Amino acid sequence: MSDTMENKESSLEPQVNVEGHTLVSTGFPEETITVDAGLTYVGGETFILYEVARCEIHLYAEADERGRVQRLYWFQFEGYLPSVTTRSYDYSGDPYRTMIRGHEFYDSVRHYNVEAVRGGWSDDSDTMHVVRLLEQEGYRLEGDVMRVRLIRLDEEKERELMIVYMEALERHGLSLTDFEGPGGDSKWREASEALRSRALAGVKMDVK
Repeated sequence: MSDTMENKESSLEPQVNVEGHTLVSTGFPEETITVDAGLTYVGGETFILYEVARCEIHLYAEADERGRVQRLYWFQFEGYLPSVTTRSYDYSGDPYRTMIRGHEFYDSVRHYNVEAVRGGWSDDSDTMHVVRLLEQEGYRLEGDVMRVRLIRLDEEKERELMIVYMEALERHGLSLTDFEGPGGDSKWREASEALRSRALAGVKMDVK
């Protein structure tokens, strides 16, 4: 890898240009993403994640009158630093695969209560970077949520595009208890399939 490429992949200068509801990536992948106009651009940040990867995040959110997040798109462009030579991303445990414009994305869906799991998020994690950025801009991530995560890797599995789409369960009159007990599994399958459909419908990707 050339010194120029190493400097670019280690730099904290943004590699994604924001134009309203459109993100234009000049790194991996070279791509244009347009987001549902019903969400507001919250902001972006570039940082070194766990001292091994360059990470750039951009957030779009829709909130209620109290600032509680109802819908969130979290875009993350990440790659191992050139000095890290023995690492690769592995999402083989994700249960689904989704094709978008001819490219395969690893796909997983889950639900949780934010307050119940927040204590397990390390302060330097990408998730806490997202939470702090939201809070700095007056948004609150709380309550029962469901999210779908889509990840595309480069051929060497050293760089990734991660798209997380999250919704508050209350938006649909649901809570985690709806997925418990008899019939809970079928309700969750129905809810997760609908969530995935909404996530894909809310973005338009011109992927190279």
